[in-house]
Amino acid sequence: MARTRWFVAVIVVVAAIVVGGGMVLAAAAANADADVRHARNANTRNAKAAKDPVRSEEALLVQVLLDRAGFSVGEIDASAGGKTKKALMAFQTAKGLPASGMPDAATIEALG
Repeated sequence: MARTRWFVAVIVVVAAIVVGGGMVLAAAAANADADVRHARNANTRNAKAAKDPVRSEEALLVQVLLDRAGFSVGEIDASAGGKTKKALMAFQTAKGLPASGMPDAATIEALG
């Protein structure tokens, strides 16, 4: 009877180690996946910032001025995204400026 209790206790301890170790491994894998997703998101943001030469302060100003001029940029979010560039090109075309989609000095002056 004592041997059976000892054997059962050993089995319980081994099972706890195996199950507990499995949980630790699963948690480590989940953390590694989260780290990879975070790194991908950071790389996407960095790539977007590298492609977009317009600073967020300038983008916000341009979005507000375009909205006041009647050229909707959609959501005003301080990001020179596609809708902002399209609205800027439409404004530039309407004012007889080169439609570059970039807020150059002439465009900023025309926006007021």
